[in-house]
Amino acid sequence: IPQPATPRTVNRPHSIEAEVTIPSGGAEGVLLAQGGAAGGFAFYIKDGRLHYGLNYVARDFFGASSTEVVPEGRHVLRFEFEPTGPPDFSVGKGSPGRFQLYVDGDLVGAAEVPHTTPSIYELEGLSCGYDALAPVLPDVYQSPFAFTGIIHSVTVDVSGELIEDDEAT
Repeated sequence: IPQPATPRTVNRPHSIEAEVTIPSGGAEGVLLAQGGAAGGFAFYIKDGRLHYGLNYVARDFFGASSTEVVPEGRHVLRFEFEPTGPPDFSVGKGSPGRFQLYVDGDLVGAAEVPHTTPSIYELEGLSCGYDALAPVLPDVYQSPFAFTGIIHSVTVDVSGELIEDDEAT
């Protein structure tokens, strides 16, 4: 999807939810990625674990990883971003916030990030099931890093209605 037509996720609460089937022996690859080596995000599985990585203009890399391997079978994998402060456009930084990863509604990983991308990701656009051109996280994987399981659906929600974290509450 060309960058101008992608859901606007920067500096706002949002989630990415992928319904997938993990085959016997596991799966790896990109579920959803936007941008490239100069900035963007990737929601992916590597070494059996769920990850979300943010490339802040090729200067900082932030991420969250699951503490457990995603087992075989059909699952709902989810990433959530919750801003914890306003962006600081005067220094080129987007909102600080919290990354959270869920497998079937259970929190499996989280990280606090000091800032995010301020306005747009690199112009490469959005791709589902692989990272189309230059990798968003060049030290983590090489493109296309296609997902080796089955993706049934991917939904990007920008409504701001996040799952309530029962463990944290």
